[in-house]
Amino acid sequence: MKDYPHICEVQCSSARDFFLKINEIVVDPPWGERRRDRWAFRGQVNTDWRLVPSAFRAGTKLGYGKSKFVRNVTGRDLQSYEQGQAEFYAVYQFLQLADRAGLSVPGDNPLFRLDSDKSFVVGKTMGICDWPPPEVFETLAIAQHHGVPTRLLDFTYSYRVATWFCANKVAMKYTAGDKTTKMAVWALDMDVLFMGAENSRKSPFRKVTVPRAHNSYLHAQQGFFLLCSRASELGDPPCFETVIEGMMGYYKSIPADDRWPGLGQNAQAGYKFVIDSSEASALLDLLYVEGIDEAHIYPSLDSVVRVLASTGYN
Repeated sequence: MKDYPHICEVQCSSARDFFLKINEIVVDPPWGERRRDRWAFRGQVNTDWRLVPSAFRAGTKLGYGKSKFVRNVTGRDLQSYEQGQAEFYAVYQFLQLADRAGLSVPGDNPLFRLDSDKSFVVGKTMGICDWPPPEVFETLAIAQHHGVPTRLLDFTYSYRVATWFCANKVAMKYTAGDKTTKMAVWALDMDVLFMGAENSRKSPFRKVTVPRAHNSYLHAQQGFFLLCSRASELGDPPCFETVIEGMMGYYKSIPADDRWPGLGQNAQAGYKFVIDSSEASALLDLLYVEGIDEAHIYPSLDSVVRVLASTGYN
């Protein structure tokens, strides 16, 4: 990628070429052992989209209704108390309505039981740099998984799952007549992203998970979330790539010693596999053969029937 040289863009000519390259480069490379937790994969329906958490995307509405805490995101003032409070309040509203409906949300933290509909929590109870505290990570992860905008970004350990998400959305867009040109699957090297945290240095990223027993969909999707702890470094427009570039430059400037293994000048933080959107159906066909479809991504009896109706499974 021209603007982000530490994330290498890989052009793929067909569905089979896509799977061949992603396997050769990251899944089963000729060096090192294969590990399930090495790579963070994310599929996106448009290759022009960057790695931006939903709460930071310009135009996103944080919160519901007409409360004074509801906010339309600009993407330029992510370190303001209003931004942090709006993120908090959106999750607070999610938890309040779930509670009134008699639904239990795993990780529901006492922080969200404060008199939060009348006073600021971010800016009064805690500072903007303290939001979100680690004790609410699980709550944010559940809220994010159900569509509430947060500063977490969804990833999966499975490139097949990441591919299914973007290919399925693109295939539906094609059916509706919206022909997006190219889509992409990102692969971030978590050995590099968290290298600092493991070698007496700081890492700008945190990995957030929830117990799989609490969410069957997240379990089936092998999902987790990444959080950037340095919102002030996300740039304009805000994206993970900007932070990754700064991190890589810093890591490469540190001489190797007993505590720091060093990072070679040619080291990459990840890859972006790009493929024409017209290959979406072919990707789904190949994934279906490998047992990746809606019934496995969203395990439910309704999903089973939809797969039967669309594929003629036998």
